Amino acid sequence: MFVSYLSWASIKIALSGLRGRPLDLASAWPQNFGEAARLAGTVLLYSVITTGGLMLFIIPGAIWAVRFQYAIYAVVDEDLSGLKAIWRSSNLTKGHYREAAATYLLPLTSIFFLALPGIGWIIYPFVTVVLSLAAYVRYDQLKKLAAGRLAAVPTHPANVLLAGGIVGLFAIFASSVWALVGANFPRL
Repeated sequence: MFVSYLSWASIKIALSGLRGRPLDLASAWPQNFGEAARLAGTVLLYSVITTGGLMLFIIPGAIWAVRFQYAIYAVVDEDLSGLKAIWRSSNLTKGHYREAAATYLLPLTSIFFLALPGIGWIIYPFVTVVLSLAAYVRYDQLKKLAAGRLAAVPTHPANVLLAGGIVGLFAIFASSVWALVGANFPRL
């Protein structure tokens, strides 16, 4: 339950900062146990849905994980819970799957920075924070788009460069692992 309180506060703080609204620290936290329980219940529901999808054939779980990723934001920002938050996330990402997938997958791929000797452990936390903040920005953009206050979801050129860099690092990591594994197996 403590994680629900921390998640609630981080979402509230990030969205308030993004929207330029002042926020005192006391109002960043859930105001009662019910709000934190709603968030925990929605996270549990999200986990059950995506895990069930992954058990089906992997692809449905990956698709649902991306489609429903903004459910926790909807709990905090729009006072929704459970299935309503899941459906809200689904509606926000409909027609914008690539953008949603990028904000979901890029923070996960930042773990490859840990494979860089020495400097990887220094780079990883910063990259993870920046990419996680990108998810808040994308949620806010998709919400504005759904409300008709934004004509299109903008894609910054840096996103393409960042994605290319991460794919490149993954390729280096994969080839290094392949070389190590290949060197340790006996030849037939």
